This record gives sequence, structure tokens and C-alpha cells, in this order.
Amino acid sequence: MNPVIEAIKTRRSVRAYTGQRIAHQVLETLLDAAIWAPNGANRQQWRFVVVESPEMMARCVAVADAVYKGWFAKSKDTGLGKMRAEVDERLGADDPAYDPVFYNGSAIIWAISTSGGIGDCAAACQNMMLAAHSMGLASCWVGFGNMVRTDPDLDAMLELGEGETLLAPIVFGYPKDVPEPPPRKAPVVKWL
Repeated sequence: MNPVIEAIKTRRSVRAYTGQRIAHQVLETLLDAAIWAPNGANRQQWRFVVVESPEMMARCVAVADAVYKGWFAKSKDTGLGKMRAEVDERLGADDPAYDPVFYNGSAIIWAISTSGGIGDCAAACQNMMLAAHSMGLASCWVGFGNMVRTDPDLDAMLELGEGETLLAPIVFGYPKDVPEPPPRKAPVVKWL
């Protein structure tokens, strides 16, 4: 199989990490992969905030955990809430060290779209996740991470400016548990 197609088909959203630190230069390689993403008129409408220090990781985890617990209390009976409960149970939610948002990852890269370049920024995120996979790392685009915008300290850390959109925090680390591939639906296509 073509190695690029193979990487696309074997990359998974991983929700369990070993905790092993990622070398700084590896994170720089991921950012380099990000900036080679396709983008409109080569405007490169993105910027990134990298969290790699244990102290800042702990801060992000604490804020996200509080937000997650509030969301889960309201959503536990919904379809998404039930799915999340199953994930938490499988990964060990009874462990006090369990992190239900960033999954004990080693680094977080917050992708921020500038001047409305959301699609460009999303392509940069995909490049980072595929690059990580090719280097033996795992990643997960964390939707719950956007909910931490309720914390003023974290907002200040991200330095979000006018017209900027927090697209995603992506957690990276060495995988502890890699899920099986989920089933995929056939695409809806109209051939002309």
C-alpha cells in the first residue's frame, strides 16, 4: 500500500498515553509539518501554542477536568454522555490520576485560526497528526478542549486576539492503548 494512504488509514485518535516526554525537536518537527499544509492564497492563517512543561500541562488538565465534570453532569444521559462514560470506564476513570480530557498526554498543541482561516488551520492540524503517527507518536484532536475557554488564566495564556478562533487543542504522546479502527460509512458521492 502507498505509505501516505497507509498512514491515513492507520492513524487513530488515541486516548491513553504512557506519559513519556516528547523531545522538543520532535514537537518542532510537528509544527514544521503543520506549516506545509495547503492554505488559501498562501496566507498561512494559523498560529500555535505549545504546552510541553509539566507545570503548564497540569494547569491545562486541571481546568479541562473541571469543565469536563460540569459538562458530564449535564450530559451523562445523552448519547454522547453515554459514549464518554464507556470510554472513561475502559480507560480507568476510577484511577485518581485519570485525565478524561487530555488522557495523560505529554504535550498539547493549541491550533489557533487567524483572520478566518479555519479550513487552513484544520489542514495544518491534520498534517501534525499524520506526522506524529509516522514518527511513532499518537494524537487526539480534543473537542472538549475548546470548552476551557471559560478559564481567564488559560485564555490569557493563549493570548487570543480579535478575529482569532481557537480551533483545537491536539494532545500528543506515546500511545499506551491504540483502539481498533472504527467502521467507516461509504461516502455519499454524486458522479457527474
